Amino acid sequence: MLVERVPSLGECRGLLKRLKVDGNVVRHSEVVLRVAERICRGLRRKEVAVDWPLVAAACLLHDVCKLDSSLEPREGHEVAGGKLLRELGFPAVARLVERHVLDSGGGLESVEEEVLFYADKRVEWDKVVSLRERLA
Repeated sequence: MLVERVPSLGECRGLLKRLKVDGNVVRHSEVVLRVAERICRGLRRKEVAVDWPLVAAACLLHDVCKLDSSLEPREGHEVAGGKLLRELGFPAVARLVERHVLDSGGGLESVEEEVLFYADKRVEWDKVVSLRERLA
């Protein structure tokens, strides 16, 4: 079985810095990471297996292309982020990033995808909010 490489939190933060990702996006991603960490702790207490390093990397990198003005008009940030992460050798992280947007098509296929999706939806900018507030 081939194990796909997942970047460490330090590598993710270094990548965000190298790519000059907007500070608001970085702050949002850090809060998403904290929310996901709490969710994963709860899941582990209920003996649900979760790949925390994968979730953590995806949380920090899910919006890596969010404000990139070079995106083609019809390409969403989740698609562009997935492409970038595949090019960098992180296909497992790319899969989660590609699926973290409501309209990205298809259902969520793993616990890791669900955690990222939910954690992202609970964070508006850099503030944790209720789902009702976030989706309004």
